Amino acid sequence: MATPWKRNRAKGYRYNSTKKNPWYRIPVILLALTCLGFVGWTGYLLFTGEIGSLAGSILILLCIGVLYWDISRSKRNQFSAWILISIVIALVLIGSAVSAYAGIEPLAGYKNSIVDKVSSTLENVRLELFPTDEEIRKETFNLINEAREENGLPVLVSEELLVDLAEEHCLYMKSAGECSHDGFDSRVAIVLGSGYSYVGENVAEGYVSAASLVSAWLDSPGHRENILNPYFIHTGLCYINGYACQIFSD
Repeated sequence: MATPWKRNRAKGYRYNSTKKNPWYRIPVILLALTCLGFVGWTGYLLFTGEIGSLAGSILILLCIGVLYWDISRSKRNQFSAWILISIVIALVLIGSAVSAYAGIEPLAGYKNSIVDKVSSTLENVRLELFPTDEEIRKETFNLINEAREENGLPVLVSEELLVDLAEEHCLYMKSAGECSHDGFDSRVAIVLGSGYSYVGENVAEGYVSAASLVSAWLDSPGHRENILNPYFIHTGLCYINGYACQIFSD
């Protein structure tokens, strides 16, 4: 006849040491909470840039590994501490959220900082993936002036007449469905008739970001010459649905 211990083993039962040692629960809970707290704190440091991404990721993985070991050990001993841990964590998170939105410091300051960073990150992602025509135009204008400053030249100043002419030509290219300098002589005549002495023009099609547009212009000798021309002081820049036009004058 088999012993009770062997029968239990045959049925898949295991000896539960926690029944004889209830204090086993305390270090299990403390270790799990410590690991979760450390993961949260490291995540915050990663989010704020106060710790390197590689170091932070390694620390988080180590803590998750220890937490997994802790939970596995609890399950092997048929210990339901994980339920208690989950309740404690939920209460801590709910209390922290209520305190943060109630204006209690320092949680409110952390909340505001995180909200601002998340909003900024989402806005940067939107600007990267779905920029508006006006945002591309402004960024293109800034990048061109940065290129001029890097080459020791004064920044270009936006001129309303040149902006109107550039916008008119962008609309023309859009309606025609192609990039061109059509009508450039007429635009030159208008600019010169307004008291200017020099006129230049850059056009482009198909660029969906300011960085790619400016990079293409700077890589082209003719377009680069216009951008870095020391005689040009005023400009008009327009970007509409992938069509860009920039007119330069003294």
